[in-house]
Amino acid sequence: MSNDCLRRLQTATREKLRRLNSLRGVEVLPGDFWDVVVVSAADGSQREAYELQIREKVQRKELPLGVHYKVIADPPGPKIGNGGSTLYALQQLSDIFGKTLDKLKIILIHAGGFSQRLPSASALGKIFMAVPLGDPVYQMLELKLAMPNVPSL
Repeated sequence: MSNDCLRRLQTATREKLRRLNSLRGVEVLPGDFWDVVVVSAADGSQREAYELQIREKVQRKELPLGVHYKVIADPPGPKIGNGGSTLYALQQLSDIFGKTLDKLKIILIHAGGFSQRLPSASALGKIFMAVPLGDPVYQMLELKLAMPNVPSL
């Protein structure tokens, strides 16, 4: 990667993180951020753990406010993979939001799994691993929320 390309990437990343940081703890207006943030979970107990962590992050004002944060666990039974999880999450969102679903800006973050190859992340989940950036320190969740190419970010 050329130095110029690397410099542009670093600048863009800093700007996206600065933008996310400016939204932490702030009530966002429609169009300023995601309307719905969906995090997938492998099962009900992982869903409960993720919901608790997200609720605490919102209470500490580490995430933008006024956003619908949803954690959707895969259905019981055999593993359904990311594709099945996506379809299941879309069905759940359709049940929740009905006909307004197609007007919402939604991000779906696949976080279901038990981090077997990264045991240090298995208790909280990889999506809640700390990254040595930000104040308070970012977790992977914030990086995922900041990095997609959303026009208003």
